[in-house]
Amino acid sequence: MAAAAMSFFELLGVVVTEKVYPWAGADPAVRQEGLARLKDYRGRLDPDHQRLWKEWLDRERGKVVKGQPGRTDFLTALSEFVV
Repeated sequence: MAAAAMSFFELLGVVVTEKVYPWAGADPAVRQEGLARLKDYRGRLDPDHQRLWKEWLDRERGKVVKGQPGRTDFLTALSEFVV
């Protein structure tokens, strides 16, 4: 579970890395490509790991976080295929 937690932490690196906001500043084509790769990767996971992604996403979407432009958009985009 610790390794899974670290991978989820890395997913949020798409949203904010200190003073840079990669997702908010990314070109829409780059966002689409990133989401396509994440969707493909998730599809290759076993059911237990897919469940972990869903649980993580549900927790993150339930948090109120300020000062991270693009966070809500990124998590919403993920929720379209993390079901």
